[in-house]
Amino acid sequence: MSAAPYQLQMHALGYSAATASPATYVPLPRCLMEDLRNAPVALGTYALLARLYQISGTSVYLSPGDLQLYDPALSYGSARRAIERLVENGYAVVVDSSGRKISYLPSWGMVDNAPRPWDRAAPSWARPRHITALRLDDRLLDLCMGRLRPHAIHPAVVERYVAAPMVSLRDIGAYARALAGIPTRSTTLKDLGLFDRDNQTLPLPDDSTILAIASQRAVTDATGGLTAAGWRRAGFTVHAPPPPAGQALFFAPTGTKIEDVSANMIEDVSANMIEDVSANMIEDMIGLAHDDEAEDCAQERAKSTITSSPSRSHGSTEDHGENPPAVKQATTEAKVGGGKKKIVKEQQPDQSAPSLSESTRLLRSIGVRTDVAAKLADRPANLIQNVIAQAHARKDVRNIAAWVVSVLRTLPAAEEISPAPQKVSERAILFHPTISGYDRMHWLAIFRSAAIADRPAVLARFHAQHPTQDTSQDPTQDASQDPTQEHKGVIEENRAEKVDLALAPQRVSERAILFHPTISGYDRMRWLTIFRSAAIADRPAVLARFHAQHPEEVSDAHTA
Repeated sequence: MSAAPYQLQMHALGYSAATASPATYVPLPRCLMEDLRNAPVALGTYALLARLYQISGTSVYLSPGDLQLYDPALSYGSARRAIERLVENGYAVVVDSSGRKISYLPSWGMVDNAPRPWDRAAPSWARPRHITALRLDDRLLDLCMGRLRPHAIHPAVVERYVAAPMVSLRDIGAYARALAGIPTRSTTLKDLGLFDRDNQTLPLPDDSTILAIASQRAVTDATGGLTAAGWRRAGFTVHAPPPPAGQALFFAPTGTKIEDVSANMIEDVSANMIEDVSANMIEDMIGLAHDDEAEDCAQERAKSTITSSPSRSHGSTEDHGENPPAVKQATTEAKVGGGKKKIVKEQQPDQSAPSLSESTRLLRSIGVRTDVAAKLADRPANLIQNVIAQAHARKDVRNIAAWVVSVLRTLPAAEEISPAPQKVSERAILFHPTISGYDRMHWLAIFRSAAIADRPAVLARFHAQHPTQDTSQDPTQDASQDPTQEHKGVIEENRAEKVDLALAPQRVSERAILFHPTISGYDRMRWLTIFRSAAIADRPAVLARFHAQHPEEVSDAHTA
């Protein structure tokens, strides 16, 4: 009773009793499925290697990258491990490894502690009698995945009937493992009807059924469907799309005359295009009108004057550019279809336009309208320049013209600009003839740390405490003469020191410890470590403690 539904299922998918044993197949040794039952990718790789040897009859150049091209779902590590497992277990023999790729031969396994490779000239591919072979339908590789064309140097080429593989090498390994009676589960094979409900293998349907199933995948998967070779294999004729019809448009460069183009080409284009368009539409598109209408329009435009557009937000123009000056229009004639029509095209600038002030010119340069710029013309030019510079410096300003106008409207008409603080030089301190080096560095540190506006007062205090012989010179004025070579050396020496000498403590040397004549080497290193790790302000106290514990007859010479 249970056989009737199974026969119906086989008939619905196009099976027949003769398809139980495939007509063309790849023989797989049963011991392979038993030894590598936990490596389905290696089983699928062996089936591919055996199929390629059946086609070529020679060793096959194969790399992990080629396996990835054949099976896009396979990772590089899985492909490399699959090949290594076949070689380690004696099911693949390395023939040549001197080039960029390694060539392999399929093997029946280990026989007498040595791999037994396939031989195309021997009966049954040189299979030993004690090794049982299972028949794997080669359409599972050729039709469901594709055909691989390996190369000794370059990557392999894959030819497919389907746009995307219907199965993977892992699925082929699972199918081969199920042929050997090893329990296997595969959702992909069950969806294709190659596994029954008990996960037992079912024969493949005919080619038309397989290709029909592949074509149905294009409905739910954008990468599915058939290739052009697949449609031809299914019996359909695929025609190439026709070339685009019609005449392509020609674009002439600026300044090209119509007479420079071939007359025949103009007649063909005008005959095919211009005659099909109504005369009114042509006049609207190219700005032409009848002779009497063109003359009337020209006279009216000559009498009319240019008026400013209505005010918008902050007075910025739509194109953020300057308004064109007043122009005078002239009438020209153009030749169209053998007739003449008047076109108002040429424009000449009106030399009688009034000149713009500096403030108006600055506002017009950033896109402010003429009427708004005229209202703000009483603002000082330097004020407008400062506001424009601030607008360019700010990153949050999107419309510079609107921002400048809004700021100028909030500011008074005549803003008092505070003068820049007077700049004074440190040369009076640097080249003072009588002060010591310590006082010079002390006052230089005070002068440089002060603000620019406070430096004249610092310089005045310096001259009050350290007057020079020539007191008639203004201390706040900079000297005009160049410094001598001696003064240049002082400048470079003072610039090298970047310390604040306003509160600089007394500096003492470690020479008293370093050259002490009586202390041992251990005590010398200990006191040097204490001295160097102490702060500069605490070093005199450390040196005093050292002299108290280790006095010497002549200590002043070392503390200099």
